[in-house]
Amino acid sequence: GYDEFNYAKKAINLGASGYLLKPIDDDEFEEVLKNTVEKIKAEKQNVVVENPADAVNLLQEGFKDKYISQACQVMRKRLHEELTLKMVADELHISESYLGKLFKNKTSYTFLDVLTLYRIRAAIDYLEETNMKVYEISYKVGYNDSKYFSKTFQKLVGIKPKEYREGYHLSSGNILNQLKSLE
Repeated sequence: GYDEFNYAKKAINLGASGYLLKPIDDDEFEEVLKNTVEKIKAEKQNVVVENPADAVNLLQEGFKDKYISQACQVMRKRLHEELTLKMVADELHISESYLGKLFKNKTSYTFLDVLTLYRIRAAIDYLEETNMKVYEISYKVGYNDSKYFSKTFQKLVGIKPKEYREGYHLSSGNILNQLKSLE
């Protein structure tokens, strides 16, 4: 009845992946669980840039928003720190959820996606301009785990940081190069 409808409505608003009724069917339960796991994995994926030009256009549009622009300034200034959406939102005197929604709606990227792009862009600069070791660079750009940093770098750039230093350079259209023009 009415109580079940309110319960289902609340579950949908909270982002439920499925709705099971008692008695629970094993196959249906397995399907909902599988879909939920896939959804979580997809959300945890790092930034995947299908078309760098589109990504840069979205970021440029997003930068026109006062709060996104200010948040990105904070990210660039403090990318070496353990930085969270809440910390940046607090610094801007707005709510965490509002800032998170702004990023997603105006740029199609999450706060963490953009922070990761800035960190990897800074790492590229260090690789090109210094003789610092990869683990030193990882700490300098906010990664406490150099292995995780290397994995993230490879996911975004396509090769390991050490290989990058040995002569690889990004194409001019790559979002990580374009990111510099947005600063």
